[in-house]
Amino acid sequence: MIGVQVKAQNYHLNNNTKQIANYLNEEAQKSAQTNSKKKSAAIVPLTENDYLADYKYLPFRASDIVKIYPVLKRLEFKNQDVKNLMAQANQAIKEQQMDKAFELYSQANNLLLQISGPMSEEVATCITQIASIQFKFGDFLQAIELQTRAIVLLERLLGLDHPQVAYQYSTLAMYYHSCGYFQMSFTYMFRSLNIL
Repeated sequence: MIGVQVKAQNYHLNNNTKQIANYLNEEAQKSAQTNSKKKSAAIVPLTENDYLADYKYLPFRASDIVKIYPVLKRLEFKNQDVKNLMAQANQAIKEQQMDKAFELYSQANNLLLQISGPMSEEVATCITQIASIQFKFGDFLQAIELQTRAIVLLERLLGLDHPQVAYQYSTLAMYYHSCGYFQMSFTYMFRSLNIL
């Protein structure tokens, strides 16, 4: 499937092809009446099939197209075991049992990698949660590494301008700030704000 981005203008979009064909016929008659003094030519009325078959009647022209991009559709596979492990891990975080939550998220991540491969939103979520736990343990550099890996996955899955990517960049900025890397922290926070 292909997506098309066109210039922002006021386009007349209408799905009623009979109405559009009638409108174009009326316009052709009006222009013929004004030009009837110059030359007299027979006006052939448009039908619905003519309208649909000829691209010149589209509401936008080829010059209006800004970019063409692929639209990827994929199935989301939900595994009940992974869902249970993540729910248990979330409960462990609420109960402040970080060691147990770390183990449960690690198990869920390993299971997801075996089932769906590394390119999955759930894998990125697990990695983000593991990074958060590492941050709470005080292992800031490991948290930064894991958070960066999660951002790379989310950028490839959701796109560079997705709000979830912006949120993860702000989290990475917080991790860098805690380590004392203020310039890097500022850079990632600025990138997060630019996305939003």
